Amino acid sequence: MRRLAAALVLLPVLSACSSTATPPAAAPPVAEVGLAGAPVPVAPPPADVTAAGPDEQVVEAGPDDTAVPPGDPGVDAPPAPEPTGVEVHAHEEELPRRVPAAALLRAADLGPGWADARTPEADCAPRTAGPSASRALRSDAGSTLVETVQVAPDGEQAVAEWRRALAACGLAVSPLALGEAGIAADGDGERVLVTTAEQVVVVLRARGPLAADPALSDWADLALGSSCPAAPDGCH
Repeated sequence: MRRLAAALVLLPVLSACSSTATPPAAAPPVAEVGLAGAPVPVAPPPADVTAAGPDEQVVEAGPDDTAVPPGDPGVDAPPAPEPTGVEVHAHEEELPRRVPAAALLRAADLGPGWADARTPEADCAPRTAGPSASRALRSDAGSTLVETVQVAPDGEQAVAEWRRALAACGLAVSPLALGEAGIAADGDGERVLVTTAEQVVVVLRARGPLAADPALSDWADLALGSSCPAAPDGCH
């Protein structure tokens, strides 16, 4: 009887202990469960997706694309051309349309005894590519001087054309050390001097006593210096 009473007393105590036992820990949550019940790991986000803040825009780049800032030519853009060091002009300088009268010698430039005369027709003269003007002067001593001032794109080429034209007329042509290029042509009582400078060609044709006067070369030098009003750059 005593054993039965003790068992009855312990029964409620055991029931209370069993009800206060700690429950087993719950399994950690998983995103998905496979067919066999094993958890499936969550894949990280793709590398080509850039996380953006609340005010930024997500930029997705393709497999062959390279994101560059706006206005950037990119790594594949051709290099900028190197400077050539050659100065480029907007246009070539134009030749004057006419030869001013100030570019020709006057009677007063030759001294006393000289006056204006009628200009004869040009003979043995090449065709000119630019404008030209002529003036004839005569002296009391029976000499005549006809000056022609011509503007040419290439003065030396114009002198060469005069050389061929005068030689074709039978005059003996020789070099003349005057200006950028010069020639002298001698015929029957006639001497022709052709010089050039600054795209201006000056031709002096002397007849009579002046043709044999050594001073004619000095007058050719004077005429070349006085012809600068006809030059494209004018007088310096």
